[in-house]
Amino acid sequence: MNRSRLLLGGLFLAVSVAAGAEIARPDFMLGVDANYALQMEAKGARWKWDGRERDLLVGMREEGARWLRVRLWTNDDGVNGRNEATTLVERAVKAGLQPE
Repeated sequence: MNRSRLLLGGLFLAVSVAAGAEIARPDFMLGVDANYALQMEAKGARWKWDGRERDLLVGMREEGARWLRVRLWTNDDGVNGRNEATTLVERAVKAGLQPE
């Protein structure tokens, strides 16, 4: 199985299961760790819900996620570096998620 699909499947499953928990527990912090999403998109990954392509963070927000966890390595400008983290946070805020 394609690694991107496996990762997306796991992420979607986690959000789907937790979304049900959020309804029962409004204090539950449902969030997304999407640090590798930019690299996956650069390699052609696309995100679909019910066959409809959407931005990953918009889709996750619509599925009930409220938070984005961001990893930021110091002294690095690659994956998880300042530029990528900034881009991810900007997209998350635009999608209605709160960075953590």
